Amino acid sequence: MKLVTMFAFGALILSPFTQANAPQKMTQQQIDAMVAFSVQQMHREGEFSSMSQCTGVSAQKLEQAFRHSLSTCFSHHSVDEHKMDACFKQEIIAQTGLSQSTIDNCAGENDVQDEQITQLEVQIEKLERDIEHTEEHALSDTQTAQLEDKMAQLDHLYTELHQLQDQAMYGQLSENEKRLEKLYQELGDNAPTAAQEAKMKQLMDAIALEKQQELSQLMQVIGDSQRQ
Repeated sequence: MKLVTMFAFGALILSPFTQANAPQKMTQQQIDAMVAFSVQQMHREGEFSSMSQCTGVSAQKLEQAFRHSLSTCFSHHSVDEHKMDACFKQEIIAQTGLSQSTIDNCAGENDVQDEQITQLEVQIEKLERDIEHTEEHALSDTQTAQLEDKMAQLDHLYTELHQLQDQAMYGQLSENEKRLEKLYQELGDNAPTAAQEAKMKQLMDAIALEKQQELSQLMQVIGDSQRQ
């Protein structure tokens, strides 16, 4: 459950309320639109399913808890991001019966992957600087062999990095996008059959509709807030 991402987005939507001279609460219409958009994003990224697998709580119950918590906290704390965050975490615990440690562990799975990517990027940057510095000087046979070893290490690190980045990107795909990606992988370099072409078009049309609906909901939430 990407709480950090969700509240960063929430802060963007709430900026017209918090930046005004006198903070304004969200209307019920704005709250409903924000909740609907957030739930759609959670569904799109498979967050309820992955959180269910991690916690043992059904995806349906998690969605109900998410809707209730978000609506309740927006109603009472929409002008204060920090109170909103604290309220949401309290409500989620109350609605699901999960402990804070369980929520943190499950919500932190993506953080672990991000940290792995960051660590690899730091290693790659350090190794590239080392290689660049080494290449500036005349090298003995031993130093040349060491340089080749470092370049091989660099290739290996880049392979690991790309694999992690691909996994992270795949985790952000909607179910239709995952199906389309799987179809592309199955095809490889082969030409698609008529049935596969039809399936690809069906999936691409569905993905385009999803994007259009997301944009429409986002514009509605932003537009409602700016009209206040």
